[in-house]
Amino acid sequence: MIKDFLTRILGKNPKNQVYSDYVVQVVNGNTLQTQKYPVSLKLAYVTAPELDTPKGKKVKAYLQSFVESRTVSVEQVSIEESGRPVAKVWFAGLNVNDHMNEYIDAQNQFEL
Repeated sequence: MIKDFLTRILGKNPKNQVYSDYVVQVVNGNTLQTQKYPVSLKLAYVTAPELDTPKGKKVKAYLQSFVESRTVSVEQVSIEESGRPVAKVWFAGLNVNDHMNEYIDAQNQFEL
């Protein structure tokens, strides 16, 4: 009902609105805790290595280095069945999702 109301008023799907949010914590290489979503916010289209692997730890640390404790722009693109939002994220004009995929691809080319 609220979504329909916002769609009528704004003329577009509200899930595609871009808003600012503060990253409280990086959970792993594709999941953030933000002020708006303290449970978790998944980076859309990013498949990170499992956290219990060396590559997973390295990818998480890399993501932490540039978004943790910073304000990012978020565009929610969907919601998982569990209710967890899935979003595209930008920081300082950089598409974090694309950047993380490039970093993960580079990590997959080399052994740790």
